[in-house]
Amino acid sequence: PETPTWIGYLSAIEGAAQFVTAAAAGVIADLYRRYRLLQLAFFIGVAAGTVTFWACFHQTDSPLWCWLLVAVASVLCGIFDWIGAMASLALFADSIPDREQSYFFTLRTVATR
Repeated sequence: PETPTWIGYLSAIEGAAQFVTAAAAGVIADLYRRYRLLQLAFFIGVAAGTVTFWACFHQTDSPLWCWLLVAVASVLCGIFDWIGAMASLALFADSIPDREQSYFFTLRTVATR
């Protein structure tokens, strides 16, 4: 399983997790407190890092098991990315007066590209 195709599969898995999480995280960020969502993102990020570390350093006879762990870590990373992004964007929007949001969001977009 050590081929570029498997790397593509792992990237697709993370992308699918981001796609599914993006809409849900945006709605949840509007319904609940932002800091709770950021706390959830923190714990998912820690779990993703732990699974990634375990996948890299766990000794096993089956390389498929390692790929499975990396796939789980990819899903967790995708979820972490979008939950954290949606909550932080919501906090950013809440901290700016309505009449100035377009200006600061444009600056933020230019600065992060």
